[in-house]
Amino acid sequence: MDVADLIFGPRWSNRSALGWLLRVNRLPHYGSAAAFCRQFGGGCWSGPVSPSMISRWETGRIAVPYLAVRRYEELLGIPPGGLTSLVNALGRYAMVDASVPSILRAPTPRADARRATLDALVEKACSRDAMSGDEWDRLTTAISATPDLLLVPSSCWRTVTDRLLTEMLVATDIGWTQRFEGFHRLLGHPVGARHAIASCADLARDPTNQAPFETVSILDASRHPDANAHLLRQVAEPTSDATRYAALTACVRKLRYGHFGPAERRRLATQCRLLVTGDSGPADAALLAAHLLAEMGAGRASATAPVPPVAGAVRRATGTTPAAAARAVLCRRVLGTVVSRMPEGQTASGDAMLRAAVAELLFSPVADRRFQALWMLRSTPYGAHLCAALCAELRSPAVRGDAGLATAMVSALRMHTGPAERALLSEVAVAAGTPAPVVVAAVGVLGDTTGRSTEGLAPVLAFHVSRWLDTGAPVHRAAVDRVVYGLGMAMDEPALRRVRDDPRLSASSREAARWWLNLPGHLRSNG
Repeated sequence: MDVADLIFGPRWSNRSALGWLLRVNRLPHYGSAAAFCRQFGGGCWSGPVSPSMISRWETGRIAVPYLAVRRYEELLGIPPGGLTSLVNALGRYAMVDASVPSILRAPTPRADARRATLDALVEKACSRDAMSGDEWDRLTTAISATPDLLLVPSSCWRTVTDRLLTEMLVATDIGWTQRFEGFHRLLGHPVGARHAIASCADLARDPTNQAPFETVSILDASRHPDANAHLLRQVAEPTSDATRYAALTACVRKLRYGHFGPAERRRLATQCRLLVTGDSGPADAALLAAHLLAEMGAGRASATAPVPPVAGAVRRATGTTPAAAARAVLCRRVLGTVVSRMPEGQTASGDAMLRAAVAELLFSPVADRRFQALWMLRSTPYGAHLCAALCAELRSPAVRGDAGLATAMVSALRMHTGPAERALLSEVAVAAGTPAPVVVAAVGVLGDTTGRSTEGLAPVLAFHVSRWLDTGAPVHRAAVDRVVYGLGMAMDEPALRRVRDDPRLSASSREAARWWLNLPGHLRSNG
């Protein structure tokens, strides 16, 4: 496993990823395809099935029908949409054209049923009534099946796209994947695309927006010229470091699929060179800019001029050269721990998909790839065991002192945050000598996964507020901002009001609390 393989190597196909997800989720319940086959008929599935068909689905040799995946959900006790929405969200990254409604296509509703769905749910989306993830799924499916849809008044389009985007940014779990997939359907709609892009562009320009990465990076799926212009503007004149990093992340996919014309590629290359060769600016943006330059220099965007070698760019961005051998040893150690914890018969030590996903989770320079590996692993029986293995690694001073690696490991703990993981995150969040990016990442994961109780965030908030007031160090201000994000996700209004009204705190922290408190209640449905 060397650096070139990790950064430039081929990824899994969507079909193989889906088959793998089906298999690893089936094994704890049905040890053989034959036993599973005997239970498969019924529910939403009325077609033929055989053990060999299940085997071919799970090895990616043949496509899996949408209703077959829904039947897996039914038999394995996975909430509706738990696999279908996830697979479509993951598959979006591998798609060239977002105008395709989805990877797994639900049966198209009849025209009369589609019209009834549109009439009822567009009206509901434009009201102050709560919308569930299933309702967004049905509404956006009906919209994508009606390419010439006319909404009256036309402002309804922005009402729908603004609301869906905001709900996606504050949703979690299946509620998030359903809204994520629904927003992509709007990005691929002949009429709705420009409204969805405008929603992203306007929110990205708001410096108080509490989810800048998702707001900008989701535009990687759109070929629309407005999406290209918005992303390049955020690279050159970003609202914040976070929006620029998100725009660079989106450009990875857009380059791969030829979304940019020659002039746009030249503009991107110019900005990336400035980031790589400059003496200031975030290291993660410089590393990602180096990755983009290498992609363009490899001929996939041949209109650009020659670019500096990627190894030199990585050294300038991070101060080190990636140690491929050490990374391979770490991957093998983590994988060995995971496999040893799995019950017999539920995995194999040679699980190539597991190896590839863990490598991307820990070492890919592209945040989108790390995020997608996290969501894929989270939806498998491996997730809890992988988090336990990462917690064990993070107790090593050498690992915790490696800012890039430790940040990736801490971020990966989002997939399963039980008591042990939360205890470690709380420890890392206040530990002396921990690199600033690791501290901020730990606080962010605590905030993302806090649930409805924010009791565990109180001591972290008190610690960083105290240090901020004593030292004024940026790391403590950033940590307070991330705690406020967690308070917002849990909608702890008393704590948010205390932050908003505390004149000692930074303007960014107080503005963040105000943003959450001003969020209308009907947008916070996560069902």
